[in-house]
Amino acid sequence: RVSWPQEAPLWTFLWEVADFDSEAIAFRDVFFRGKKVLHKASLPMIRVKYDSGNGPYKDQLHAGNMRDFKIYEGTHPAFRFLVVESYHVIGRYRLTNRWIFRSDGVVLPQCYSAGMQHPSSHQHHCYWRFDFDILGAASNLALRHYASSGTNWGYGPGWYPIAYEANHY
Repeated sequence: RVSWPQEAPLWTFLWEVADFDSEAIAFRDVFFRGKKVLHKASLPMIRVKYDSGNGPYKDQLHAGNMRDFKIYEGTHPAFRFLVVESYHVIGRYRLTNRWIFRSDGVVLPQCYSAGMQHPSSHQHHCYWRFDFDILGAASNLALRHYASSGTNWGYGPGWYPIAYEANHY
């Protein structure tokens, strides 16, 4: 368990290098000033789309492609911060998965990519997962939008509640 800063903790959380979901660094039970703000947070995938028509591909950060892991502190004139980061190698790419926990309550996930570039123009799209289950999963609500439907199921025109979002992948 991390409690930071040590002299008067603002942030407390559990962290792990999660390989079962290919998430690399995963944070659980994240509290700020004693109040739960996140159940879980991670970076489960990076989608890569090439303008040449190749892909999209799914790059995953996990323990098998992780080469280094660091936790360190820093200061800014307006706040202090704690950084948890991992360094990964996927093919010709070098990626840094960085999470910054600031003393003012901001959580700032970042992903950096470098390495030998592909000759085709392409974009990397990071998909961060934030599970806010603050009061438990019972009050979760996932909605799907049907653009062709003007029906209002109580959430606005075209928005329909999904009972099991796994059925819609």
